[in-house]
Amino acid sequence: MKFVIDANVLIDMAYAGGLWVLPRLGKLILLDVVLAECLEHPKQPTLAVDVEKAGIKTILVPKSIYEEAEKYKRASLSWPDTIAFYWALKHKAILLTNEKALRRIGQEYKVHCRGTIWVLNEARAKSLACHEDINKWAAVLLDMAEERRLPARELEKFLMPN
Repeated sequence: MKFVIDANVLIDMAYAGGLWVLPRLGKLILLDVVLAECLEHPKQPTLAVDVEKAGIKTILVPKSIYEEAEKYKRASLSWPDTIAFYWALKHKAILLTNEKALRRIGQEYKVHCRGTIWVLNEARAKSLACHEDINKWAAVLLDMAEERRLPARELEKFLMPN
């Protein structure tokens, strides 16, 4: 499976210390415009280095894509969001995002969207990470659930004994 990752899932997994699991999901596509958007985040000054250490490759977006993607631009979407959506649409990939606006346009154009909770579920279901790691990620994200707009109840489920 191919995945295009948006800023919020990338940032969540970086906070949790689980960036390394993302490439294990399948072919992960991180666009340079999305990474650039993340680098503006003051709480994650080492994100670019952490992404590289996790083995995540960044794809340079050609300027021509902006013209192609322009018809999908919405007021509720940043340019990096629009480009990530368009890339997923064009390459028949799943879009990893927690953004409601991206999920809405994804539904409109039949682009499957999955979020941070799905990443944790997949890591557990496919044994991509050990229970202790997933538990740690969920605990970190639970502490930030309100700030990161993540569902606390869903994160709490990962902390329960199997």
